[in-house]
Amino acid sequence: MQNMSLKAEIELNRPFESQDEVLLLSLIYTNQLVERAAARFLATYDLTPTQFNALMIVRDYEKQGINQSELARRLLINRASTGTLIDNLGQRQLLVRMPVLGDRRAYHLVLTEYARRLLRRIHKPYYARIAEVLSAFRTREKRAVAGFLERFRSRLQTTTTDLEG
Repeated sequence: MQNMSLKAEIELNRPFESQDEVLLLSLIYTNQLVERAAARFLATYDLTPTQFNALMIVRDYEKQGINQSELARRLLINRASTGTLIDNLGQRQLLVRMPVLGDRRAYHLVLTEYARRLLRRIHKPYYARIAEVLSAFRTREKRAVAGFLERFRSRLQTTTTDLEG
């Protein structure tokens, strides 16, 4: 199996078992690099990627409202972790819980004005950074990769094999 660049980058001290392993490790390693870059960028705004994603999701669902369970599902984390996240964002004056009229137990998450200003400040440099990183690729290539990843996710969701186990 060839792919010396990936092998060197992840410091693999054995040959790849298959092209499938090359592809899977390439996806995993690339995701880690994206997450690290996002964490470094967002740290300049005193946010973690999870906090930023939560704020973006709440912003996107502000008109219809979003609760803790829905946010947890969209963030792909458990409800207890989401509670801690919401508490932390609340303490930082970025998010508030607003009661839902007619249901004493329910509430929606709402951005504070401070959070809205922060997201507006992040918006331009965030999307400029994405554009900079992806500028090496043609639109056709971006569509092809996005299509491949969609098929890959679909396949993962329809198989029972756990790649981590």
